Amino acid sequence: MFNLFGISPWSNKERGLGLHFPVIIGIPLLLISGRLLIKYYRGRYVKAGRVVVISSIIFLFIFPWIANGVMLLLHYNQPGIMSLDYSKKNSTCQFSTDMDRGTVHFKCNLTLINYSNRAKGIKIRPVFKENDGEALTLIHIKDNEIVVPPRSNRQYNLNFSGSTDQNISTSGYTVVSGVHFQSEKQKKEVYWK
Repeated sequence: MFNLFGISPWSNKERGLGLHFPVIIGIPLLLISGRLLIKYYRGRYVKAGRVVVISSIIFLFIFPWIANGVMLLLHYNQPGIMSLDYSKKNSTCQFSTDMDRGTVHFKCNLTLINYSNRAKGIKIRPVFKENDGEALTLIHIKDNEIVVPPRSNRQYNLNFSGSTDQNISTSGYTVVSGVHFQSEKQKKEVYWK
C-alpha cells in the first residue's frame, strides 16, 4: 500500500531493509483498537478482555495456514512462473573456489514453493546481494534446471557452478538472499528482505 503512494515501506529503501513502517504503525493501532474493543464490551460482557486476548492468540497461530490457503487459491490455474516462490527459511549455500579451474562451486539447499496445480520446469540460480559478501556478487552463477511439482513446498539440494572475471578466492557458508527463476518466456527474481 505504501508503494502505491510512492513511499517505501522500508527505512533503507535502496536495499529494502531496516525498519518496516507498516509494522511500526500497525502494532500501536492494533493495541489501541484492542483496548477500545475491550473497553466497549466490558460493560456488557464480563469476560470480554479474556475472549479478545484468546481470539487474538488463536488468530496468530492459524494465520499462516489461512495465508497459504489463499495463495493456493489465487494461483491455482496460473500459467508460467508467477506461481513460484522462494522461502529464505532453511535456504543456505556452501561455496568454495577451485583456483585451478577458476570456478566457484555452490552446494545449496533452497526452499521452493509452487502454488499452481501444474508442474513447472524452470531454470534456477541463487542470487546474492552486497550484504551477503561483495565477492559473491561478482560471481556469474550458471542456471540449474529442475522440475517443481504442483502444490509443493519442499527443499531442494542443488549444485551450482560459477565463474568470475576477477581473481577471487572465497569459501564459506551463507543464507541465500534470493532466487532467479527463468522459463522459456518469463524471468522472475524473488528476494527476502
